[in-house]
Amino acid sequence: MARVKIKQTNEHAMVPTYGTAGAAAADLYACIPDQGEVTIAPGETVVIDTGIAMAIPYGYVGLM
Repeated sequence: MARVKIKQTNEHAMVPTYGTAGAAAADLYACIPDQGEVTIAPGETVVIDTGIAMAIPYGYVGLM
């Protein structure tokens, strides 16, 4: 299993975590310290920062 390098680009960012030992993917967290809450209407697209950057190794994929 390859290691994914993660860099925090915001001091309030949370590093992704696995919910269980057998989880297939890690959970990402929104980084919205100033807003606190975001409402997304049906059909609306909103960009929400995670506050991190990841170096996905060759041969792997990152999905959101």
